[in-house]
Amino acid sequence: MGKLVFHLYVAGRSPRNEQLLSLFREACTGALGNRPYSVELVDLGKDPGLGEERKILALPTIARVTPGPEKRIIGNLNAEGAARAVEFLTEDIPLP
Repeated sequence: MGKLVFHLYVAGRSPRNEQLLSLFREACTGALGNRPYSVELVDLGKDPGLGEERKILALPTIARVTPGPEKRIIGNLNAEGAARAVEFLTEDIPLP
């Protein structure tokens, strides 16, 4: 199985968005074990057209890009919510 790729769509690099990125990465590390993954922060404030192109309707949005099909979850997360987001985004793929 290949690397999991997630995109975190936000508007700006605020402390709140940085915290969300950190919480989601921690949740991935806990849930995925040694499975390779990456989380890319996509700032739609710098490229608003990208949000329209990728049909991002609300922020923040976390998307599992690969493996496909793409799967998304919307909203701010605390530590427990981040763990649930990882579970939701990976429930349809086999994990070690």
